[in-house]
Amino acid sequence: MNDVSELTWGLARPWALLALVLPLLILAWWWWRRGRLRPALRFPAAAAFADLPPSWRVRTRWLPGVLGLLGLVALTIAWAGPRGGETIETIRSEGIDIMVALDTSGSMLAEDMVSNAGKRINRLRAAKEVTADFVGGRMADRIGLVSFDEIAVPRCPPTLDYGVLYDLLAEVEIDGEGGHTAIGMAIASAVNRLRRSDAESRVIILVTDGRNNAGRIEPADAAEMARLLDIKIYAIGIGSEGEAPYPIRGRFGVTGYQPVRSDIDEETLKVVAKQTGGAYFRASHRGQLDSIFAHIDELERSEIEVEKHVRHHELFPAFLRAGAVLLLLSVLGSLTTWRTWP
Repeated sequence: MNDVSELTWGLARPWALLALVLPLLILAWWWWRRGRLRPALRFPAAAAFADLPPSWRVRTRWLPGVLGLLGLVALTIAWAGPRGGETIETIRSEGIDIMVALDTSGSMLAEDMVSNAGKRINRLRAAKEVTADFVGGRMADRIGLVSFDEIAVPRCPPTLDYGVLYDLLAEVEIDGEGGHTAIGMAIASAVNRLRRSDAESRVIILVTDGRNNAGRIEPADAAEMARLLDIKIYAIGIGSEGEAPYPIRGRFGVTGYQPVRSDIDEETLKVVAKQTGGAYFRASHRGQLDSIFAHIDELERSEIEVEKHVRHHELFPAFLRAGAVLLLLSVLGSLTTWRTWP
């Protein structure tokens, strides 16, 4: 279960804002009347005082009227019932725990993948980008990470803190250029992370471009452990058919390329996947890798139930007090400082 909160604002009686027409009518009437008023008495000698500057009372004689109008606006808003709220979404899910096992052996440096920007990239970078997209498409599933070459390195246990998972995924790099790949150890490490999970469904996504040639545990034995714990394995063989460009470092640090042949042990990966009720996929290019992860995403979807609760905080008292104060100041000003005599 996961709670997500969101702040919201609204009005209990939005139709009450129609009453704002009244202050506008009053303002329009005052402006019309102001243009039609004529002095009741004329003083011939008043022209002698025409050059005298007006007092501050004369310059601010409009203030009581403006205060009164603002008071009416505030009271109208208070009548509309402004309120803030917090919408809380309670997300209930059957729960799927997923461990992603990424191959970081030297062969994953082969650059036979193309990024979304059209740039040639290596297999590991493509796998990391697609894994990040996969994580971003989940909502309530715990996802963990294991990297492996000749040993398996647990990076992150299944977690809902996807921010931490993104950071750890970004740190996954290839330490050396060796060709040792411990697929059995990677599966065993992922199984170990999932064996105490109480999730309804548990899944391992294995991404590799090689064959098992390191570690003390055979892939079939590790898969049997997964099967006994009802953990499914989706295996992905990544790499183009035939030869792929592999970067080499020249004498002066200049990068060149040499062709290397793909060495994916597809038979073992198919057996491992079938043994656990999962499936095997081959990704010869980035587009296929995207499609495979999207397919797995559809196969392993949580049943999600969302309940919404709204907690309201009434805001009208502040507008009510402000309106009353403004009207009081308007009346007091009209009766004292800005009082006009007929």
